[in-house]
Amino acid sequence: MKSGMLGIEWAPCLLELRPDRALEAFARRELGIVPPDLPYLTPCPWLARAAVTFHQRLASRLDPHLADAIALVVSHENSCRFCYATVRALLRIEGMSETRVQELEARLDGGLNEPRIAAAIAFARQMARSAPLTDAGIASDWKRLGSPLTSIGRSRSSSPT
Repeated sequence: MKSGMLGIEWAPCLLELRPDRALEAFARRELGIVPPDLPYLTPCPWLARAAVTFHQRLASRLDPHLADAIALVVSHENSCRFCYATVRALLRIEGMSETRVQELEARLDGGLNEPRIAAAIAFARQMARSAPLTDAGIASDWKRLGSPLTSIGRSRSSSPT
């Protein structure tokens, strides 16, 4: 049985593959691999580099479903039509069907049954609102639930960048 992203029936990609040796070399240096979606993003080099950087710094540490949910929640909280449309388009470009995107939105609007994911989504919503950035209650929830974002916060503060 396939799980995670492999368990989703993918629609054909909306973009044409365009390999770019320089961007592929960048991805190999940063990630050790060339992500399968990179050739679809190469017509826009800044977007391809941003996708590699995002994947290296954050998404590689998160469950793909959680990363998609966070991106959708933050774009919605920003109340920016462009941000929201961009996230939805990227999900579609990556092969997620419109039905699946709508199901994800409905799950986020209707609440989540898994406490760890709900804590991560609450944190993402609060960060998107950004005032205050975090508070003791959220930090307490992270520790209690073992949120997937806890380890990211630790590794980020210990990195030299």
